[in-house]
Amino acid sequence: MLPRSFPRPVPTAGILAATAVAIAALTLPAGARAQEAQANVAPEAADSVEAPPSTGRPSPGGAFLRSVLVPGWGQAASGSYGRAAFYFLAQAGNVWMAYKTDSLRGTARRRQQMLEAAKTAELLLGGVEPEAIEAELAADESIEDIRLLATARDEQMEDWVALLVFFTFFGGADAFVSAHLADFPAPLTVEPVAGPSGTAFEVGMSLPWTPEFLQGR
Repeated sequence: MLPRSFPRPVPTAGILAATAVAIAALTLPAGARAQEAQANVAPEAADSVEAPPSTGRPSPGGAFLRSVLVPGWGQAASGSYGRAAFYFLAQAGNVWMAYKTDSLRGTARRRQQMLEAAKTAELLLGGVEPEAIEAELAADESIEDIRLLATARDEQMEDWVALLVFFTFFGGADAFVSAHLADFPAPLTVEPVAGPSGTAFEVGMSLPWTPEFLQGR
């Protein structure tokens, strides 16, 4: 009877090594293909995200500061050229009137000083006591008139300065609003309509209720 032959057992370490090599051979190309796919997709995804187009207009705060520095600059930067011209011309007129009023005030003050000095010298030569000079000056009609005129010029100058300050910040607030309204698709519209009591006017505005608009973009 011939002896039965059995296959020689393969060492366990050899099996594990062969299995590891086979797995590595299968996984490496897949990983390389995955990295290559990610490399190809990433630029496309990056290219698909586009930055919002720049309008070139300032922010509301920037428009406010521009209009405070130069009247009408904030409105012009936001595209409101009509209001820009109005504020520029209005402030130019205010500055000119303040300059003219200050000049007239200076003239009135100089004339007051000259009349008071001349009257004071005349009173001192006439033997009037220094304590009574002020009462004599107040009793003189010409000096009283020039004092009233100088006081009126002072009040006018205060009014012009207050108007300049008011128009400066009012123009800045208007530029702030103009920058907010610059992205609206249509301005205010005024149309005549027939009503029960006669002709009336209807004011309308279009607002873009889109997700981008609600998110402030």
